[in-house]
Amino acid sequence: MDNSCYLTNFRDHTKNPEPMYHEEGCKDKLIEWIYKHKLIWISIFGGFLLFQVIFLILIKTGVKNKRRMMLSPEGLAICLSDVNL
Repeated sequence: MDNSCYLTNFRDHTKNPEPMYHEEGCKDKLIEWIYKHKLIWISIFGGFLLFQVIFLILIKTGVKNKRRMMLSPEGLAICLSDVNL
């Protein structure tokens, strides 16, 4: 959050002054930032969504290939040789 959304309490002479909120808050600044940087956060969200879709496709393909290998006679021989180790 932006530091301009806080007031600093210097009444106490401690090393860590306690931040206090302004009375009007930061909602307007936050909404303005979201609209101003729409391209950035939509791109980040889209990239994250694309990453998830690609990851799910790779997992599904890997499971399908593993299942196919397990059901084939060659795959069964490989699995049985691994068990005897």
